[in-house]
Amino acid sequence: MKENGKKYMPWLLVMCALLIGGITLGISTLGQEKAGAARGEMLDAAKDQVVTEENCVLVQTFRFVPCAHQVTRRLTLPSELVGADFDSVLAHYENWQVDTFSAEYISMSRDENIYCPMHLVLMPDEAGKVCMFRNVYGDGLAFEKETDYAMDAFDEDTQAQLFSGVGFENEEDVERWLRSRAGA
Repeated sequence: MKENGKKYMPWLLVMCALLIGGITLGISTLGQEKAGAARGEMLDAAKDQVVTEENCVLVQTFRFVPCAHQVTRRLTLPSELVGADFDSVLAHYENWQVDTFSAEYISMSRDENIYCPMHLVLMPDEAGKVCMFRNVYGDGLAFEKETDYAMDAFDEDTQAQLFSGVGFENEEDVERWLRSRAGA
């Protein structure tokens, strides 16, 4: 009988660990939901009562969807928004989600459906030439370099990828990818 108990002991330990993990996850999720609700209540209160002060700090976070990177910039609130309420700030930054709003500090975020500035993006130009672009604006790509390839050098699947934009860490990776797909 002792041997049979040893056989089931690892399964019992695994089941206990899963149960404890599930409870911990549930408590953590409840905590996050309560924190989100508290943030929402603070934002609601701020909407009605708070106006920005002269040296208000503005923190903007870009979340880049294709690569899942984030870039945050810290600015002083523009002078035309000093003394502004929540709705005025939101109207000025209409494509942003305000996460925190106080007289001294505003944080906001938004999702961008392009690669972050750390990537070279391979895509065609208007003439069908495959070129490298880089995100230098935060929300738009700028031309960086033309390659030796035209779109017609690639099969339909690769062309579809290129039209959407393909991100790379460096030029060597771009060249290796182009050579492996050209004429395929």
